[in-house]
Amino acid sequence: YTELKPKKAVRKKIFFSTNDFYELKKNFIFECEDYCILNKPYGYASQDGLKVKKNVIDILNLNSKDYYIVHRLDKETSGLMLIAKNRYYAKKFSEMFKLREIKKKYLAILNGKIKKNKGELHTKDKLNGKEIVSKLNFEVISKRNNFSYLEIDLITGRKHQIRKQFFDIGHPVVGDTKYGDKNNKNLLCLLSYEIEFKYNNKIKKYKATIPKHFKTCLEKFF
Repeated sequence: YTELKPKKAVRKKIFFSTNDFYELKKNFIFECEDYCILNKPYGYASQDGLKVKKNVIDILNLNSKDYYIVHRLDKETSGLMLIAKNRYYAKKFSEMFKLREIKKKYLAILNGKIKKNKGELHTKDKLNGKEIVSKLNFEVISKRNNFSYLEIDLITGRKHQIRKQFFDIGHPVVGDTKYGDKNNKNLLCLLSYEIEFKYNNKIKKYKATIPKHFKTCLEKFF
């Protein structure tokens, strides 16, 4: 017979360090025994994947295993992430997201002056043979110089949903080279701005500070 030699475990190269850990920790806006709220900087993926060098969960768990992901933000999107700190709340928050009991609002700067000052985007797509509904509500904060500044109430949480839905109606997010912005060499102007949920029978609401690159675009365009 042929002897099977055990394969050597391939260690994935690590592209982050304790400096990244402290960078994320200083961006916590709240932390308790069950969860924390991270104001995620631009450039950090939420979790590991192909071509991902730095991701939030692996960095936070560099020296322990205290943090659990319950939802994701794109690497290019800045702003608030809810992170569980034990298995019980990891499961609970995940279920709350599925039941849409956790409310999330975003701020975005779009190319072009959107016609309606308030409205809903509702689209249907096919994924693995199933119909997937994507829905959000929006309200214009300001329109000027062929740009629109919006507050967005995200009803469903599909991958790249906000970016894709506004691209589909001809108003790509400023800085979104993946979805149609070929003119502005800015970082993506999409911010997870507010998150609200019930914890221990109390309503918890958190708001993000607006990052420097987003403020620069607001000053430039509005």
